[in-house]
This record gives sequence, C-alpha cells and structure tokens, in this order.
Amino acid sequence: MVWRKSFITLLVNLQQFHDSNTILQSSVIAMINEFYARHTTMHLFVEFNDSTFTEMLPDILSSCANVSFMIESIDNVEEIGVKRRNVMIFASNFQSLSSFVGLMTSTNFAFDGFYTIVMQTISDDNASRVFRSFWKKFLYNVNIITMSEDDGCVVMKTFLPFRENACHQSN
Repeated sequence: MVWRKSFITLLVNLQQFHDSNTILQSSVIAMINEFYARHTTMHLFVEFNDSTFTEMLPDILSSCANVSFMIESIDNVEEIGVKRRNVMIFASNFQSLSSFVGLMTSTNFAFDGFYTIVMQTISDDNASRVFRSFWKKFLYNVNIITMSEDDGCVVMKTFLPFRENACHQSN
C-alpha cells in the first residue's frame, strides 16, 4: 500500500529565538494556549529519558496556567477509567513513537480526540507512517510539530483523510 502524501506543511518562522529547543518549546506553548486551553484536561505523554523534553516541561507548564495537565510516561499507557481526548506526545524518535502507538487502544483513547506529536525531527516518510498508524486506529485529528532540517523553522504536519475524491482512503 502506498501512502498518499496528503498532509499539509505549515511553516512558522520564529527568528527571534536562537536555538531550536526554544523555538520548538515556544511553538508547543502557543499551540497549547491557542487550541488546548479551551478543553478540560490535557494528557502529556513524555519520553522521560530525553532531556530535551524534560527540560521543556517546567516552562511549558508554567506558561500554560489555564490548562490542567496529566503527565504520563510514553512507555506506560495505563487504564485511568476515562478516554484520553486531548493528547500531546513528546517522542525523541520514530521507534519510541511507534511503540507508544502500539499501546493505544479504544479503551484509553477517544476516536474524536485531538493528538499532537512533538519531535525534534521526523522525515516525510516516517511522518506518513505515523499518520497511517493513527489512521488504522481510527484516530484522525493528528498533527506533528517538528523542526525543519532545512532551515530551522518549526513545521506542523497534518493529513487530510476526508478530502474530495479520496474520502476514507489512506492510499
């Protein structure tokens, strides 16, 4: 099966910041405050052995005071008695993200939820594979925030599974 590259890439240039971690962190904070702040609880899944993300967490939490957070390990998805609907996943690489997606079940995650993946970098091929794996779990509202390897800008990738002449098709 060939995955049609049907994601949109949005570039956000934040030239006032000098290092990529600050740019990525600022973009995550902006997304949480602009979109997720309207929702009740946000679930953060963090790869705790990656210092990039553990160092970002205090600033993210303090900059998003209007949002309630549940912080969990990317390596351990536990039953909590409620479906997670507003989810942000911090993964250091494609393999750890794939392992996490393998742990996702319809008992733990809502089909109508919103999912944002934060990674330092991800290739277009791996982004397509991520979208396909979420598609197979019937999870469609998925975005990836990452850094462009070309110019250091923040890139948001998403896919459109319900588009004209291609509704319900993942290939």
